[in-house]
Amino acid sequence: MLERDADQQLNGRIELDDAYLGGQRRGGKRGRGAAGKTPFVAAVETTPEGKPVRLKLRRVTGFCNHAISGFAKRSLDPTCEVVSDGLACFAAVTDAGCRHQVIKTGSGPAAARTPARGEVPAPFALRLFLPEEWTRDAARLERAGVPGDRRTPRTKPEIALAEIGRAVAAGMRFGPVLADAGYGISATFRAGLSERGLHWAVGIPRILKVYPADVALLPPPPGRRRKLSEPDQISRPAEAVLAGVPWRGVTWRRGTKGRLSAHFAATRIRVADDPAQGIGAGDRRRGSAQGIGGRPAQHLPGEAAWAVGERRASGETKYYLCNLPSSAIFLCNLPSSAIFPPTPA
Repeated sequence: MLERDADQQLNGRIELDDAYLGGQRRGGKRGRGAAGKTPFVAAVETTPEGKPVRLKLRRVTGFCNHAISGFAKRSLDPTCEVVSDGLACFAAVTDAGCRHQVIKTGSGPAAARTPARGEVPAPFALRLFLPEEWTRDAARLERAGVPGDRRTPRTKPEIALAEIGRAVAAGMRFGPVLADAGYGISATFRAGLSERGLHWAVGIPRILKVYPADVALLPPPPGRRRKLSEPDQISRPAEAVLAGVPWRGVTWRRGTKGRLSAHFAATRIRVADDPAQGIGAGDRRRGSAQGIGGRPAQHLPGEAAWAVGERRASGETKYYLCNLPSSAIFLCNLPSSAIFPPTPA
């Protein structure tokens, strides 16, 4: 495959950068010009939204106009639009007929600051996750040198909660906890964050069941053997619930590729995943899956939260839960300009 693709040129939108392999591990000069480093040009063909499609990584003699011009003529279609940092030699892609756009990010700590708030993101804790095929293989754990206190099987949400707990205990202050759907689907994870007094915003699958915020529990009818209360409304997938809510276009700031915008919808709900008990469990054991009034058995309503939908320009729709308080300024209450003021032009 490498030989087949070697002569194929990239086309469309290209992100270009310098890369290095090797060099001294300790001491001596670092970065560009360091002894023992082999320079490479890294070119990534992307979609208009910036998602990578194809990569070319080619060794060059150095980062000079001649080397970059030769690379562009061999590897890039003349119709390409090339985006790079401010390294001067990258302008030589125009020798191959390509258009060139420079995005200067600076260097040092200033370059690492997020555009939105001028903060520097940094990892503060890392913990190894071991899948079950590892934790049940003692010999494998021994060969790999896994410490004895790290051999107990734990899920990723369990590990994340433990690390967040350590950060809170150490007095670390931070904003809302963000997590993808692999964590967001876990009721235990979300409950653990809420119990620590934290705000959170997590991804969820579109099929996660939720109840309306005003759902109420009905007592069991007289004479029934089962003593569990049941909700007076049916839970529905988050996707279906948000489909009936008004969506608003929101622009919140300018990024490196222009203004960041999408359409959002939000509504208050209660999640249908209370871990305490599943409704209709007793009936199912007796061969029935019916709840009150012949309705299908369901989970009890759990924690109250916001269900949020995001429709991106690419056509993709994402779904989230968050536990911002009802008094917070939110999408369904105010015009978008009051929530995310447009970035001045």
